[in-house]
Amino acid sequence: MTTFHLATINVHHFRHSVTYNINIEELVGIHKPYDLAFVVAQEINSFDNWSKFCNLLGLENIVFGASESDSFGNGIASRYSFKSFSNQPTSFSCFDVVRALLQCRLDDDHSFCKDRTFAVTHLDYRNEDDRQNK
Repeated sequence: MTTFHLATINVHHFRHSVTYNINIEELVGIHKPYDLAFVVAQEINSFDNWSKFCNLLGLENIVFGASESDSFGNGIASRYSFKSFSNQPTSFSCFDVVRALLQCRLDDDHSFCKDRTFAVTHLDYRNEDDRQNK
């Protein structure tokens, strides 16, 4: 069996939590050694930043799913091409922000990818009842 390295990350708008500077290179430095085949991310606020992050990791196949507006949402990046993908807004919001579920299927015969759907969303971290019941 071939290893399939994947990661999930909340990129927090690609901003450092203390300095609020763009931290794309720092995030890439953390993740690059893992030779990732697949990454899902939450809190993307710029497709350009998402694209740069993915390209620096060597992930050529990328998709973005808007949650709140055209520029805020979730992303999926992969070494493998997409067979299909979709973005589905939820029927509820968290502090006036509509959440969405981005999902995909990969077009590859890798045993981990075959007949599998991958998905990413950003759960409501402020209200446990919403997070568990919606």
